[in-house]
Amino acid sequence: MVLQRRMPERRQFWFLLWHLLWLLLACAVLTVFTLRLSYSNLHQDLWLGYWEDLWIPAMNLALIYGLCLVLFALVGRAWLAYLLSSVLILGIAVGNYFLIIIRTDPLQFQDLSCLREALAITGTQGYELNLSAEILVAIGGVLGLTVRLALMSRWK
Repeated sequence: MVLQRRMPERRQFWFLLWHLLWLLLACAVLTVFTLRLSYSNLHQDLWLGYWEDLWIPAMNLALIYGLCLVLFALVGRAWLAYLLSSVLILGIAVGNYFLIIIRTDPLQFQDLSCLREALAITGTQGYELNLSAEILVAIGGVLGLTVRLALMSRWK
């Protein structure tokens, strides 16, 4: 039987704080990605308008960070909490991105009830949904930050 040594409490505090700060940074990057995908096909001034009043990015960051913290409390791993929340948030952002391309109207709540019908229409009408560079950068950034958080948990 192998006995694992516990980390001293003072070191546990700094270890947890370091993870929470990196999780906040990763959520801030995810916020920028989702805001960029939300109006990337429309006029550039709309996206720049987000940054005139910092409450919009702050509220988006608070929602994403809150979701990450809840998942972090449930699963106990920062990287897994970030990956799960990123899949959910980026999935919605990419869906919104393609919805703007198809009908120039952002995602609304009632669109979620028509998801099966929308997938059938895109398959029969010949729409091509190509991954843009912005989506690939967002996915790469999320995967990179997930790996960073996973490797950081090994540095005790």
